[in-house]
Amino acid sequence: MTTTRLHANFCLLLAMVLMALTPATDANDQPLRIAVMGDLHLSPDDDHQPYRDNLDRILAQINDAAVDLVLVAGDLTLDGHDDQYAQYNAAIGQLDANVLAVPGNRDVGHKPLPGGGASITADRLASFQSHVGDAFFTEHVAPDLRVIGVNASLFTSGLDDEQSQWDMLERELAQPDDRVTILLTHYPLFLEEHDERETYFNLDRDSRDRLLGLIEQGNVAAVLSAHTHRTFKLTHASATFISIPPVSFGMPRDEQSPGWTLLTFDANGQLTHEHQYLDPLMHRSEGERSSFGDKLAAAGPFAVLPGPDEGNHVLTFLRRHGIEEKLHNLTPEQVIDPDVLNPEQYPAVFYLSPEQYHGTAEKPGDIEAALQRYMQQGGVLVVLCSGPLPFYVDEHGESSRRVRDRLSLMLLGSGESVHAVSGFEAPNAGDTLELVAMASAMTDADLPDTVPFPRDGDQRWRPMVPLTSADRYDRLITLKDQHGESRGDGAVYTERLDFDGSRRTRVLYAASLLTQIHPERDHMIEGTLRYLLKVLDEPATERHITTRATASREAPVISDRVHVFYYNWYGAPPHQDSYVHWQQGGHTPPEQIGANFYPLLGAYSSSDPAVLRQHMIWIRQSGAGVLSLTWWGRDSYEDQLTQPVLDAAAEAGLKVNFHHEPYEGRTAASTIDDFRYIIDRYGDHPAFYRASELDDRPMFYIFRSLDSDAADWREAIAEIRGTEYDSVVLAQTSDLTVVVDGDFDGGYTYDTIPLFESEERRRLLLIDVAEQFEEEGKIYVPSIGPGYVEDRAVPDGITPDMHVQTRDDNTGRTYEASWQDVIEANAPYVSITSFNEWHEGSQIEPAVPKATDTYTYQDYGDLDPRFYLHQTAKWVKQYEAHRRANADE
Repeated sequence: MTTTRLHANFCLLLAMVLMALTPATDANDQPLRIAVMGDLHLSPDDDHQPYRDNLDRILAQINDAAVDLVLVAGDLTLDGHDDQYAQYNAAIGQLDANVLAVPGNRDVGHKPLPGGGASITADRLASFQSHVGDAFFTEHVAPDLRVIGVNASLFTSGLDDEQSQWDMLERELAQPDDRVTILLTHYPLFLEEHDERETYFNLDRDSRDRLLGLIEQGNVAAVLSAHTHRTFKLTHASATFISIPPVSFGMPRDEQSPGWTLLTFDANGQLTHEHQYLDPLMHRSEGERSSFGDKLAAAGPFAVLPGPDEGNHVLTFLRRHGIEEKLHNLTPEQVIDPDVLNPEQYPAVFYLSPEQYHGTAEKPGDIEAALQRYMQQGGVLVVLCSGPLPFYVDEHGESSRRVRDRLSLMLLGSGESVHAVSGFEAPNAGDTLELVAMASAMTDADLPDTVPFPRDGDQRWRPMVPLTSADRYDRLITLKDQHGESRGDGAVYTERLDFDGSRRTRVLYAASLLTQIHPERDHMIEGTLRYLLKVLDEPATERHITTRATASREAPVISDRVHVFYYNWYGAPPHQDSYVHWQQGGHTPPEQIGANFYPLLGAYSSSDPAVLRQHMIWIRQSGAGVLSLTWWGRDSYEDQLTQPVLDAAAEAGLKVNFHHEPYEGRTAASTIDDFRYIIDRYGDHPAFYRASELDDRPMFYIFRSLDSDAADWREAIAEIRGTEYDSVVLAQTSDLTVVVDGDFDGGYTYDTIPLFESEERRRLLLIDVAEQFEEEGKIYVPSIGPGYVEDRAVPDGITPDMHVQTRDDNTGRTYEASWQDVIEANAPYVSITSFNEWHEGSQIEPAVPKATDTYTYQDYGDLDPRFYLHQTAKWVKQYEAHRRANADE
């Protein structure tokens, strides 16, 4: 049949249909069945053949359903061309029922859009009317049912027909009507809330408010719409707002099946609807669960943090599997209530927002603290956001990466880099990237072993990176390039240790590119959630971190007599505008750095809270209780970064003293004046080190103290003796005469190169010198370390054409022998050169293998990257046991 709505002919045909369907005994017993479809997007070109195939299948289903009427909610054509209308009329000619249709934006043009004009024109409107029929109408399709068709593109268009349409609506809806009324429109009035802002997908506020008022006055029962290419159901006042399935394609395409809607009007005047899908497996009845949904439901319920994105495909996935009732949206107040958010009540809490988060319930930071408490108790934070960077901005619009860092979301934003892994907005030209499934949970979800990285669309990559080999870090999906090199991890389960070795955080993360953008996102979401089930099913004893590095390792002994030289002079984007120190020797970070070894953390910034926290964990694991912090003068780069080091050390239960460096113009007098400044500024900090066994005095190491004469030192030091600034002052020397002449409290060597020359030289410096100092009543702090190598940072060597290599081929023999010597010497203190002086290759900080096109970095060979931390911890324990045994004698 055609769709030329000559009213008399239509009413006559409809009456004949109703008479044929209604038994003579009771005209009200037979329900009226109405098919509703929309978003056909018909076009004869080959690219749109799939849409025509969908329509053929739907038309056959509609005929099989023996409906009495068909309603079409706009977008009959791709863009309103004559050949497209001809194809539409030919297609619906296959239907056994009559058809009523309203135009969509693709037929007659867009409504006026925010920030731009309308594309609806009188010519396009006339074309629709000539090919199809009236663009707005009222039809009484049964004695007690009417359909009002609306051309939503007309609203605020300024065309003459706009006022005619309003006149019709006012006439039909200004007063209540006993008949049940259906309103048919292409544009939905609203998508979530009736007072939401205008977008491309809904009506402008003025037209919406006016129309909603008429809908309420006229007692409209249902408003049917299309345009969004997805289904939803909303209510407002007494009306139900139903968005129907599309004929052409769903949005998102692999979550919304094409289809149509069957509307039933029964003898009691009730309207019901049921969506009919071409791919019914995409859509389950409300409450119906898949077998996977049954497993998820059995593990739940699950909490959802405030502000979930209703457009998040993870939510769509969970609803399709029938577990919506197991998702409990929490208010901010409930998040901070330990009686609500706890692992017994909710084994996992989901973050399903775009990039926003609610940071405050009652006081700043209380939601973050609640999440940390929840994870410490054993709960899992599941981060499946719909935007690229979770926890990016709070409810006040403030952004800070510290929240992500503290929640162990070690994610790299665009341009950020850690050991050759970077976040990016789009891949480099020429890169061939693929996502690799690293866990059986992914392949169990029917994800192929490898899938290509998206070649277009939103390609923003925000990978996770591990910041310590000691923590549990389970890769689910990683990104690799054409050379097989990792570009970071897109889906990860991680657990992180606290400073005392207990669990601190449990996080399951999948990047939005995997769960929102990628064509295989359903499989990736399912695989990620399968891994969640695996983690939740682990025995409680296994939920603590038990990786190879920590499974059998005892908690370290922490000694405040063991001091490790620490350098906070590094800088890197985005924390600094450019790299600081890493470029030494003329190198170009982050791939090329001024060091022979490459840090596990990459070319990091000393101001990065995540780096500082990791350093404190490692230092604590080594057993060293005091950081000897490099200091280069007031307001220097290092001085400006002193407070963060103190704060991080205090959180870890560590102490900090100062290693005074030879800044330009330094003298003995200025050094002592610097001590006053440091004590005044930092002396009250809980991490500030005072030697309890030496009258609670601060302790200062002075590098290159021989730059000033002994007499100058004696005079300067005398100024603080017996004052509040009196300190333990250590000269860099093993020469007892210099120490005595300068009135220093003792000496240290820092330089460990002589320890590698011979056993005799090593024992002289570590045992014999210690005995000399002890006899004179002076303190000797021997310096030991894993070695020295500096040709990358100092290309010309420490002297012309001389380079020093003293790393013992990564056996640690000299380091161990040095520890044995200082224990034999009963050294009152030990200093370690160094934790992270990367330029000189003296670090005990973890290093990793790395090769670039021009250089292959040294590494620790077959040893664990934390080998020197482990060795230090072993010998600190023996050192403390020996020292305490001697003290008891």
